[in-house]
Order: sequence, then C-alpha cells, then structure tokens
Amino acid sequence: MFKKDTCLNLIILLFCFIFMNGCKTTEILSDIDKGLGKVANTLASEDKVTGRMGLNFTNDNQKFKSGLNTMNRIIKSETSKGFKILSKGNKKYDRAKIIYDKILTVSHYGLNTSLKFVVIDKKIFNAFATGGGHIALYTGLIDELNDDELALVIAHELAHNSLSHVSEQSTLRLIDLVSQQNLDRSYYTVFTNVNEQEADRIGILYSALAGFDPYAGYNLWKKKASLNPRQFAYYRSHPLGYERSLQNLKTAKLVEKYYTKGIINPSYSYYRECNSLYCKKNTNKLTDGSGGGLLKVLEIIADVTKKASEVMIEYNKQKYQQQMYNNYYQPKISNTVNVRLPDGRIMSVKRGTRVRLPDGRIITVQ
Repeated sequence: MFKKDTCLNLIILLFCFIFMNGCKTTEILSDIDKGLGKVANTLASEDKVTGRMGLNFTNDNQKFKSGLNTMNRIIKSETSKGFKILSKGNKKYDRAKIIYDKILTVSHYGLNTSLKFVVIDKKIFNAFATGGGHIALYTGLIDELNDDELALVIAHELAHNSLSHVSEQSTLRLIDLVSQQNLDRSYYTVFTNVNEQEADRIGILYSALAGFDPYAGYNLWKKKASLNPRQFAYYRSHPLGYERSLQNLKTAKLVEKYYTKGIINPSYSYYRECNSLYCKKNTNKLTDGSGGGLLKVLEIIADVTKKASEVMIEYNKQKYQQQMYNNYYQPKISNTVNVRLPDGRIMSVKRGTRVRLPDGRIITVQ
C-alpha cells in the first residue's frame, strides 16, 4: 500500500503534468479516465441489487456457468450416494416450486427460467446457492418449515446469488493468494457471516414482495436459538439463532409495508429497485472517458471499505464473545499436578517438570 504522503506527491505531479500540457488537458484526463474504467471493469462487476461496482472478477455469464457446473457436481455426488433428485409431480417438490416461482418473480432474476432449482430427497435441514442464480433445497428442511418460513429460505438463497456472494468469496481468496496477505481462516468465516446477514435482509424483502410473512425469519430463528454457551467458543459462519431472529425482526419492520398476505405486490418491480433498505443507483451513468472510470474506481473503494468495516465489527464481536466464554465457561486447567514421589510423599508439581515415579520411571508432568 502507498503511504499517504506518497499518494499526495503523485497527485501533485499529475496535476503539474496536466497544466504543463495546456490544451491537451481534456484529452489527458479523458484517457486517464478510460484507463481507470478498463481497470475497474477487470476487477469488478455491477451489483444487481444496488447497481454499484463491487470487487468481483466474474461477469454474470461466468457466474451462471460456474454455478451450474457446481450444482451439477453436487447432484452427481448426492445421487451416487443413493439420494434422489425430486421433480414435478412429487408433492414436496411441487410445494417448494410454487413458492420458488413467486419469490423468483419479485427477485432481481425476474422470470429467468434457465436457472437451476433442485430439491434433494435427503433428511437434513439445509439449502444452498451455487452462484449465478442456482439454488437447492433438501427435503429435511422442506418438511420442517411452513410456507412462510420456506419462502424465507428460498428468498435468502436467491439473495446470495443476486449479491454475488459465491464469486465474491472466490475473488477474496484469489486476492489473498496473489497479495500473500495470508488471511486467517477465521476471517473467511466471519466474512461469510456478514454475507449471511446481508442475504437475510434482501431475502426478507423478496418474501414480503411475494406475499409471504416478513416476520417468518424472526419466528424461525427464535425457535432455532440455542442456549448452549459452547456456541460462543469459536468463530461462526452464520449468525447465532437469537441474534439472527432480532436482526430479522428489525428488517421485517422496515419492509412489512410492502406485504399483503398471499398477494404479489403489484409494484414489486419498483420496490425491488428502491425501498426502505436501499435505493438502486441511477442508471444514467457517466461513460468511461467522461468521469465514469473514476466513479467506478471510487465505488469499488467504497464497497471494499464498507465490507471490510462490517467484517471487522463482526470479527471483534465474536472475538469478545470467545473471550467471555473462556473467562466464564471454559473449565480452568490447573498449572500444577499432584504426583506421588518414590518415598511415598504426594507433592504438587508444576506441569513440564521431570519427576521420578515410585517404579523408577522418569516422566515429564503434563
């Protein structure tokens, strides 16, 4: 990274160069801006939700193909283990598909019929997105949830795709590899946690617009909340149940005005672009060469800064929770051990000390 003074000097030199060239100033600025635009287009892509540039090395077509390939590999793996992929005519599939179609309609994918929607007949409580719009559900989850809760999960997975979370994570790993920052595994875990919170917010909006109860997430995660203090002992890729329920409650209060039970909001296309959570950036953009390139770079910097800040806030919160767990719940391990010496006496010995046992053996106290 450049130091602050170095950046300032470069800017001064640039302006000196521009003014020395007189009438060529406009051309020079235009060329610089075009160059910035090319760099931005290589490093980032437009966020479907906000319309702003975010750090991401793949375009929509690449995301679609990559996500489809990943989904097909998972299907192959699950079927090789004896689990069936359900289809039209199966009651569980049909129920989920009806809900999915409503959520898809109001989502940023609209009526995109090329997306892969998969239901796997396996008794686990899980669902996932592979990027590019493709999602899968397991029957264990479908069986346990009512329609509003199932709509929330489907909307959450579609939101992961809309927000490009899968490819964003891959981009982060590639940058880490190239820059040799060697980010700790816990950072990636917390990064995923922040993405889960973001997908929850957009998913709740999708649910409300599609006519499903926006408070379903609050009720679901309240039921799933655990009181076991062990959950604070490690970094978490998903919000805790009680935290998640309260976060969902806050979002539900903001979007409930778009909700009418069982009815898709007739103005969903408008509220999908501008609502209580965000307003999509104006589509009348500056072109590269006339300020558009610089604007893209600034948007990327803002996006990276915002995400890094959110991750560090979550990271520090979880780190503090671990410290509290270690201080109040983790069993304390004594630094000394009682050992019987050869003469029969029992003595308190510090761990790591070498002692002779009654049978003549010499050991290191652990």
